[in-house]
Amino acid sequence: MEKNNDFDFKFKHKMVKNVPFFREIDDYIIQKIVYLLKPRFYDKDSVIVKQGDEVDRIYLLRSGSVVIDVKNPKKPK
Repeated sequence: MEKNNDFDFKFKHKMVKNVPFFREIDDYIIQKIVYLLKPRFYDKDSVIVKQGDEVDRIYLLRSGSVVIDVKNPKKPK
C-alpha cells in the first residue's frame, strides 16, 4: 500500500510540474498542491465543463481521452 501511495504522489507531482503555470514554483509548494489533489472519475461521453462555465479547478488527465469543442460565436454557421 505504501509503495502505491508513493507512486501516486510521484505521478501527481510530475503532472503538476508539467503544467506551464507551475513549472517555476518551488517544490515545497508543488508538494502542498499535490496533497490537495482529489481524483474524479467520469463516465464515457460525460460533459465535464461547458463553454462559458466558471471553473474553480484545473483538470489533469491521468487516463482516457477528452474532446474539446470550442464554439466561435463570431464565425458564421
